[in-house]
Amino acid sequence: MTILERNFVFKIEIVCVVLLVLLVVVSSFFTVQLYPVAVNGAAERSTSIIPGLAATHILPVQPLAPFIAVISTMLYALVGIVCIYIYFEKTESPEIFFFSFFVLSTAFESLRIITPMSIQYTLPSLYLGIAFKVLFFFRYFGIFSLFVASINAAGMRLKNSLLMSASVALLIALKVPIDRLSWNSSLGPIAGMSTTFAVVDAGCIVITVLNFFISAYSSGEKNYLFIGAGTLLVFLGKELLISADTLFVPFLGFAFLAIGTWFVATRLHKIYLWL
Repeated sequence: MTILERNFVFKIEIVCVVLLVLLVVVSSFFTVQLYPVAVNGAAERSTSIIPGLAATHILPVQPLAPFIAVISTMLYALVGIVCIYIYFEKTESPEIFFFSFFVLSTAFESLRIITPMSIQYTLPSLYLGIAFKVLFFFRYFGIFSLFVASINAAGMRLKNSLLMSASVALLIALKVPIDRLSWNSSLGPIAGMSTTFAVVDAGCIVITVLNFFISAYSSGEKNYLFIGAGTLLVFLGKELLISADTLFVPFLGFAFLAIGTWFVATRLHKIYLWL
């Protein structure tokens, strides 16, 4: 793929994020007042693979936390993909191409607005189920995009790796059982086999970070250590925003995403600047 072709993909991603931002902004005028109703109607509190996040459950659920979390993901996705496009417009980097799909995937957390909308307009449960399936697809597509970025850093150039990532994410999204009639306190889907998928998430991100660390050792390029640390931060940041139901969690998640993306982008730019 040439730089021009890659930049065209970046532009498409920017358009997608802008459209999702507009969707959230417009729908907010009708749904923001329904967040307390939706959160109070949650079947259970949100969970996360981050052990320390369970400590926040001593705090009461705060109805606007999911709304702030969605706004945070939209802001991150919009600023992140625009900065990547500007920063890497003339710099080749296979890893940043795949990382941009992770950034794009965070924007689809906007689909959680379907929950208050379903209350406002009494939508059929089928719509809720479809939205949650799409949400699951992009959550796993984002994780697998990070993984593909790491194996590229390790020197493995797999053909159709993006297509394979999308195919596996689609398979998971189609197979995971989802309760179409209820949601958790972050207004996200309640899925079956949550422990199994938590292990998959954790295992994938551990291998991804290790790949970057191995790349640092094998190539002698210490910047990959910072990229690995940044990748871990963005994963944790997204997990915090996915499960946020108290007010301080979205701000912490956004900070992790911002710092992690800064590590990844600046260090990749240093590696490829003179190539």
